[in-house]
Amino acid sequence: MGVFWYDSTDLDADTEAGRKLRRDIALHGADAVDFPISNIPKKIAPVLDALKMIVPGSNSNDYDGLLDPLTFDEWKQYWPSRPSGKAPGMSGITCDMMKACPESLQRS
Repeated sequence: MGVFWYDSTDLDADTEAGRKLRRDIALHGADAVDFPISNIPKKIAPVLDALKMIVPGSNSNDYDGLLDPLTFDEWKQYWPSRPSGKAPGMSGITCDMMKACPESLQRS
């Protein structure tokens, strides 16, 4: 469990008001926020504007499934598209290592 840095609001709280505010920010950016009432610092308005949907006419249904786990077919398509010979990330695993893994290991 965590809290927002500016007012110690519980991050795990999932209220209808919070869901509505997130939807409104996605559609309208900082224009959706009444800063004094929501207790959000005005200085983060540029961040909220960057969060609004980029594609005109899009809606929240366009993003359904965005955070779903990858299918194995998506996983297999991803690795060949990655560049070879690059340094590993924090895990120490390179793209070359992932490309060389047998399918049975990738499935596990």
